[in-house]
Amino acid sequence: MNRLSLILAGVVALGATFVAGQVLGDKRGYARGQGEYAVAFAQAEAANANEQKVLIRAVERVAENAEIERSELEARRAAADASVERLHQAVRDANARADPSAPGELDAARARSLLAECTSKYRDMALRADKLRATVVGLQEYVRAVGR
Repeated sequence: MNRLSLILAGVVALGATFVAGQVLGDKRGYARGQGEYAVAFAQAEAANANEQKVLIRAVERVAENAEIERSELEARRAAADASVERLHQAVRDANARADPSAPGELDAARARSLLAECTSKYRDMALRADKLRATVVGLQEYVRAVGR
């Protein structure tokens, strides 16, 4: 039995050494895997930070362009208002100079007033169209900036 005990002790020692090696190897492999994961995570974080900076700059450009467009829209609106006001003044002047007793003068005054009224409505419609255009252009710029 002595020899059998020695063989059994050797097999147990060899098995214990194998198991210990596996456990130690697993721990080293786990640590190496964790290190690789940490490196990959840090690289992904850096890439995300760069993408976020690019996106923020793009959104800021879109906002700046929208502000420029708003200023230009305001300037166009002011010019259109001034033009319509000049037309209204011209109609008032023409109506004031007209002789109401002259044949057809009443119809001419009415026609001039309708022209001025239509011009005002056309200006208002153009202003709404400009605002919608500015919105669409801004949204398209935003989508292009985010899609890059």
